[in-house]
Amino acid sequence: PLLPSPASGPPSAPPPSRPPLGGPGSPSPSAPPLSRPPLGGAGSPPPVAAKVRRPLASEPQRLIGLVLEGRYQLQRYLSRTPKAGQPLLKLTYQATLLGDGPEEARARAAGRLAGDQVIVAVCGRGDTAQPLDPAQHARLQRFAAERQLPAVAQALLPVLHCGRLPPRGEPDPDGSGASFVVQPHVADTLLTYAERAPLSLGDRLELGRALCRTLAAVLAHQPGFVHGDLTPYRVGLWPPPPPGALALPDSPQLVLLDFSLPAVLKEAPRQPALGPGTGSPYLSPERWAGGPPSAAADLYALAAILYELLGGDLLRAAQC
Repeated sequence: PLLPSPASGPPSAPPPSRPPLGGPGSPSPSAPPLSRPPLGGAGSPPPVAAKVRRPLASEPQRLIGLVLEGRYQLQRYLSRTPKAGQPLLKLTYQATLLGDGPEEARARAAGRLAGDQVIVAVCGRGDTAQPLDPAQHARLQRFAAERQLPAVAQALLPVLHCGRLPPRGEPDPDGSGASFVVQPHVADTLLTYAERAPLSLGDRLELGRALCRTLAAVLAHQPGFVHGDLTPYRVGLWPPPPPGALALPDSPQLVLLDFSLPAVLKEAPRQPALGPGTGSPYLSPERWAGGPPSAAADLYALAAILYELLGGDLLRAAQC
């Protein structure tokens, strides 16, 4: 260290020492900043509740836009919102056909498919559309094979394809792995035709006879057939009448649309009795009481349709 030489003066006095912080003579420390109350305590805004995702059965529109196997894009939900708590779930959509596969090409060649619109029925278990179990999916595939061309009866709407939905992860996994069935879209049904075309008594009688012939042809081709949900909006006119046509063809051809998932899977556990505002006016009393689909219930629905058709009150009955 450097030391002062003898010629130098005495060392300079050390600088005055500072009192320790907080000691006598030191300025008082500044006050600590105001502390914030803990989250959720007095004076804090209430926490925002997390949004609860409803099951797919309550919000079936969530699947709109989904593309299945690169061919079918779901565009519009067609069914009523299903009743919660059902063991089986079927959600019906109108979809755009993005490109023909072998089944579509075969249907076009047979005159059973026109345009680019199809119907897709998503089938699963419970309100979240969980996948059908292996035995159920096998029955659905067997049904689809029986309804494909050329095996299907002319009076039944053919099945174009049967597959499964792709895996769906968070935040919306509902429907992942559920089965789906594709059928042609039929623009004109017995209901929509009656809405736009003035029907004479002769027209009504002819449509009634055509519907009876259609059911008879299906039963002759497939003994023991059960539709399970026969209504005027599940009976189509095929081939479709020309756009804007009001006159009934000389020999109208009708085709049965849609299918009942419990009837196809042969799983129709007794359901609770239906209350006011639910069900269809074409259901038989045993179906209203919770009974399963049956051929007898189909005959009751046929009689109800004929009664409304001949009585001229088809529209009111369908809107009940």
